[in-house]
Amino acid sequence: SGRVDVPSWVGQAGIGRYDDSNWAIPTGAWSDGLNFFHGGNVASNVITQTINVFAGDIAAIDAGQATYRISGWFGGWSGQDDNATLVANFRDAGGAIVGSSDVLGGFLAADRGSVSSMLFDNGSGIIATGTRSIEFVLTSTRIGGGTYNDGVADNLQFAAVPEPFTMSALALGLAAIARKRARKS
Repeated sequence: SGRVDVPSWVGQAGIGRYDDSNWAIPTGAWSDGLNFFHGGNVASNVITQTINVFAGDIAAIDAGQATYRISGWFGGWSGQDDNATLVANFRDAGGAIVGSSDVLGGFLAADRGSVSSMLFDNGSGIIATGTRSIEFVLTSTRIGGGTYNDGVADNLQFAAVPEPFTMSALALGLAAIARKRARKS
């Protein structure tokens, strides 16, 4: 299917290798590892990861004193508009969404100059009052044809601020997981 299970994420994603002859995503500022994630052979691909808030952080969150930074690299292949996005959903104890980050990524071919590459995107804000877990949603979307979903992402990061905060510097693990997979093969 072109997709595999991704450790610590729910769902499957494709794993591409930089500068592989089967892929036209070259190395660049975004590529500190060997691999990146893509949508695979489906029109739309979604993977999620959820982390629970530590009890010691609840008071700061509920007082509106917990801020965050979220970032990543997002792109696609050549002149195609396939793209990837990331959003963090802040969920209460019952699982209801009480807030969300801005949606990162979504860069089309024109944004990338019709070159196979990735662009950096980031955002920040206040973790929503009542948050007890944070769900990260990575979506790759194929647009306008082709047989492969070339919406790609790498080096996704989330950090709670101010440090030290129990959730601080939580790397979402895409780059690290991709590097581990490369070593196992």
